[in-house]
Amino acid sequence: SHIGIRPMLAVVAHTTDCSGSFDETDCDGGQFSALLRSRRLPPTLDEDEHRYKRLQSAVLSCVESLYRDRIAPQLGEIHRRLRQSSRSCGGDWLVSELHAVLAICARQPSTYQLVPCHNGEQPLVLLRSSPKWFRGWIHSDDDASSTYPPCIWNDLRHLLQGAAGSCLATGGGVRQVATTLHRRGMLLPPSLQCLTLGELEHIVKLALCCDREVLVYDTDNGSRLRTGAAPVEE
Repeated sequence: SHIGIRPMLAVVAHTTDCSGSFDETDCDGGQFSALLRSRRLPPTLDEDEHRYKRLQSAVLSCVESLYRDRIAPQLGEIHRRLRQSSRSCGGDWLVSELHAVLAICARQPSTYQLVPCHNGEQPLVLLRSSPKWFRGWIHSDDDASSTYPPCIWNDLRHLLQGAAGSCLATGGGVRQVATTLHRRGMLLPPSLQCLTLGELEHIVKLALCCDREVLVYDTDNGSRLRTGAAPVEE
């Protein structure tokens, strides 16, 4: 089962071009996928099978990485990872090609289950069969800090408030701080090393709770975070 995702069953495209724009009507996921399959692909994909296959493979890699990170594979998340991966390879996917991601996935019904957007949320690109190792999505709106053991909070506080780690929370928002922590890998305390990016992002959000104050929003820039207390001695 896909844990933590609310049913999203209302938006579908009447357009058959590759612009990425949609008109909204009530429909189910099957109709959504069928209409997406009828959309024309951009010439760069329609006329270049090798590039089409490369984008197919890149999309699958992005979706699988979101499953590993326990982050729901919304279209925007897939676009973000496609841009990141293409930059690391020295090139970029065209905007028209990114707009074609849903149409490409709709052409692979044995691999993907597409869930239309609902109440302003983005469409989801789910795997038809979840990997055996998948542990479900993180409930990002769950504010129960008891989900995580005390050792995680102690290690996070020491890391962020210590002289060597306070820079992790300087100048970034929730996603950036979580990503920076995740990239440290084996340099993190053992209790934090085994956490996925989705779990770290959830913990960073919980760390902003007023009763914990491990992190606070910067008063000079409300979208950025800083440590919430004086550094501890190391």
